[in-house]
Amino acid sequence: MSDPDLFFLTLSQQIYSYQNQGLLCICGDFNSRIGNNSDFIEGVDDVPSRSCVDSTVNHYGDLLLDFLIDNNMCMLNGRVGAENDFTCISIKGKSVVDYVFVPHEQLSVYTDFKVKTVTDIIKEHNLAVPITTPDHSVLQWSMKTPELLLPNINKNEPKRLAKVNSYNVKNFPLNFLQNESTQQMIHETIVRIEDEIFGNQSVNSAYETLVNFLKVEMDNCGLKRTIPSGDANKSKSVFKPYWDETLQAMRDDMCMKEKA
Repeated sequence: MSDPDLFFLTLSQQIYSYQNQGLLCICGDFNSRIGNNSDFIEGVDDVPSRSCVDSTVNHYGDLLLDFLIDNNMCMLNGRVGAENDFTCISIKGKSVVDYVFVPHEQLSVYTDFKVKTVTDIIKEHNLAVPITTPDHSVLQWSMKTPELLLPNINKNEPKRLAKVNSYNVKNFPLNFLQNESTQQMIHETIVRIEDEIFGNQSVNSAYETLVNFLKVEMDNCGLKRTIPSGDANKSKSVFKPYWDETLQAMRDDMCMKEKA
């Protein structure tokens, strides 16, 4: 079995494994050129026709078409949206080798498929022109997702604000980490960190050891402070003295209506 045959066989196995898990979408560079050939069985599959900008066909394209037909999948290129274009532009020429594939029954979920060349993106976002640009274009599309159901919120119920610990790192005392016992603890901590890194390769454990040590020292220096946490605290600003609970409630209500 050749490498391309093995590739499409493996991809088919992945489809069978995940096809019942939700929406399925496959995209990438397949080095396949299919020309005007159909990616579905005409007269059998209920799939709209597509427009074509690349009329060239190669062997990889034949394998790709067999794969799509066998798995009841079709491409978005030239079928969804009106901005179809070549996906690879180089000194060798132009071609369509990058695709997006979806199952027939999920085709209606996808809209507004576009092919954006790198040159178009540079112009659109006013980017600096690089010395070299990629040959392949960017594929962009939209998809519909199930509506998210927001939980019912009782606006009359008082908000319960959690409290989190923070440290005032702007007011370290001059003698921070300077006494003899602390210096000894620092040395012992460094030794433990080195042992864990070089012995167990446990960087996370070494980092946690250092953080815990620093927290203890900052607690001893009185740098610890407890502040409320929550939406109400985040939305208020010291630069808005006029902001109060009534305005906050009105803003929350507006945000909820926008999401509805």
